[in-house]
Amino acid sequence: MSGYAPSVCANSGTDLSYADLTWEDPNPVKRWLQRRRVADALSQVPAGTTVSLFIDYGGGDGFLAARALERWPQARAIVFEPYLEFAEAARRRLAPWPGATVVARARDLPTGADVVFCTEVFEHLPEAESDQAIREIDRVLKVGGLMIVGVPVEIGLPALVKGLFRRARRPDAYDGDLSRIWKAALGRPAADRPLERMGEMLRYHSFHLGFDFRRLRARLEARSGVARLVGSPFAAAPVLLSSEAYMTLTKPEVPHMAHVARDDRPTDKAERYREVIDEIQAVLAGEHNRIARMATVASMLADAFPAFIWTGFYLVDENRPDELVVGPYQGKLGCLRIAFGRGVCGTAAQTRQTQVIEDVHAFAGHIACDSRSRSEIVVPVLGADAQLIAVLDIDSADHATFDAVDAQSLERLVQAVFQDL
Repeated sequence: MSGYAPSVCANSGTDLSYADLTWEDPNPVKRWLQRRRVADALSQVPAGTTVSLFIDYGGGDGFLAARALERWPQARAIVFEPYLEFAEAARRRLAPWPGATVVARARDLPTGADVVFCTEVFEHLPEAESDQAIREIDRVLKVGGLMIVGVPVEIGLPALVKGLFRRARRPDAYDGDLSRIWKAALGRPAADRPLERMGEMLRYHSFHLGFDFRRLRARLEARSGVARLVGSPFAAAPVLLSSEAYMTLTKPEVPHMAHVARDDRPTDKAERYREVIDEIQAVLAGEHNRIARMATVASMLADAFPAFIWTGFYLVDENRPDELVVGPYQGKLGCLRIAFGRGVCGTAAQTRQTQVIEDVHAFAGHIACDSRSRSEIVVPVLGADAQLIAVLDIDSADHATFDAVDAQSLERLVQAVFQDL
């Protein structure tokens, strides 16, 4: 499964093609803006740059790739497009160029790209898929290569203008709600965007309202350093007065280390998790060893959340597949082995469901590895083949420490860090 979600709502109930809704839109302003954003994306590559291989990640019907090939006709072009109808349209459009290929799986993307374009993609991605896309792009981009990300500006004045336009067209829709429009205009977009599915695999947000490019920028910069930020369609205008934002980053030779121990983290738990997860992703960029990842996750979570008295992993024993064996952790001595179905960890392993326990002493079969423990959360960890590889176990000395925010955040973390192993 790719981390990309199509930039056109597939269940819109229309028979319009991708081109009909973008480059050939009947609205002349929208049509001009769509074509202009492609030109602006290409303009982020400095004149004189040698481009032997470029990738359009989430390339739709191949329009951007075709324009890029007009600029670099000798380049090898790869369009990654998992949605089959768009992919077929891209193959037709790119047929005149023998050096162009369309792939539907991210794992089929070659490495060593000079440039990776990713436009009109991230605003549709849920957080886990967004993390995955960032990792995939980082994998295929060569050191010194350019990542060019284009997204809509959905905060401030642009959010107000776009929101009122949408409200006039569809007042009863999610993005026609006046309170959400106002929140976005104030720079605090709502966090309740509906999540939809395209087929059985692709999850995506169809509505732009609620997307905040500032959070994406922070996640990108945590991995690759400072991004050059410009607006579109008028580069001279401030980004917060622009329709689109373009972020250009250069892949560093050494992964950017974003984490330092500190005591100024957000007090809001969800915000703190978002910040720490971004930092963990940045530190682990390029590191594929499972134990190294687990040790890093345990250390950084324990550092960020002082209420966690034990933070670590129990791994499925390769020789005893119905038992967990202790792995990397932070805290006092942990239990060495736990059978599937026994205690909170064993229950999570057996059911493959996150366990949120307000009072461990009320949980039948609780294993008291640390007598201080009062509440606990255990999250199953699945690998690339959807097989259970471990559980993430966190204990607190306080009653009812963990809730849905912890569960959702930690599930996103383990998916982002371990699903490709």
